[in-house]
Amino acid sequence: MGALDRLLEQFWTEEFVAEELWLVVGVATLPLMMLAGALGIEALAGIVMIVGWFLVTPLLMFFGDQVAAALFAEDVEEHDENEPLAILRERYARGELTEAEFERRVERLLETESESAPGERDTLPNEAADSPDRDVSYER
Repeated sequence: MGALDRLLEQFWTEEFVAEELWLVVGVATLPLMMLAGALGIEALAGIVMIVGWFLVTPLLMFFGDQVAAALFAEDVEEHDENEPLAILRERYARGELTEAEFERRVERLLETESESAPGERDTLPNEAADSPDRDVSYER
């Protein structure tokens, strides 16, 4: 790991992005704008000023928390209704399941899904609704 990587790891935190990055961008914009102007590239200097001071700096200043949360968010997979099937396919692709076991589990999964759609059951699986030991009422 190089020195730059260690430096970035130390300072590039969610708190830094949320609270202080706007200031770094605002301060860094001035020398970049001056350099472009000194080199005779006035159009680039104007673009740097507009993007740095009028777009990125206010964006980070007012929405830094949301930007930091988006940058540092862990990869959270969205849950879809076919998630169990997707998990079975991944396990089969990795070789954790044989073809016969994969087909058996898919058939069983499809059977349980066809018996009742999600949200239509008032009882937990393997519990009879008319069980005498059961004294649970559901409010709607």
